[in-house]
Amino acid sequence: SSSNDTWAFDVTTKKWIKKLASGSAGSPPPLSQLLNGFIYDPINDVFVLHGGRCMDNAPKCANGYYRPNPDTWVYRYSTNTWTKMNPAGGPGPREQQVMYYDPVNRGIVLFGGRTLDGTLKNDLWFYDYPSNTWTDITPATSPSARVLAAATYDPKAGLGVMFSGNSPTGYTMSDVWALKIVGP
Repeated sequence: SSSNDTWAFDVTTKKWIKKLASGSAGSPPPLSQLLNGFIYDPINDVFVLHGGRCMDNAPKCANGYYRPNPDTWVYRYSTNTWTKMNPAGGPGPREQQVMYYDPVNRGIVLFGGRTLDGTLKNDLWFYDYPSNTWTDITPATSPSARVLAAATYDPKAGLGVMFSGNSPTGYTMSDVWALKIVGP
């Protein structure tokens, strides 16, 4: 059985709080855990969710059951609401991509992942919430295609840093990449 409930962790009480029950109107479709990208954008006070593997054959699942999802959603904690963003273009159906927030450029960075046809990608995308725009910013030199990498932003160095991931052949990589986005 699939679920799409929304929970928040209270760091003071160290307890989970159910914010929305499974099946709540306006929520994204049920997505497999750890296969989507879900990152907080502190400037706009929203959580951005992209892709993931759809775990329900309901009409909300654009590509059907057990397939990568193409949607971008935002969750606003203060109003306890989900909004499907419907940006034009973008990375498309993805699962197992890596995402992080870039505070200098005030947006979400997405790298790689597995597409609808099972291909692993090494493209780089930037999501700007205020304009609801995904922009392909893939540089000439990029890490190899991968899924399940780890990434974060290093504020002291002013760089996004990505580590590891699995290659198209399933090999676990141990490389480290740094990215500095310059300009609009």
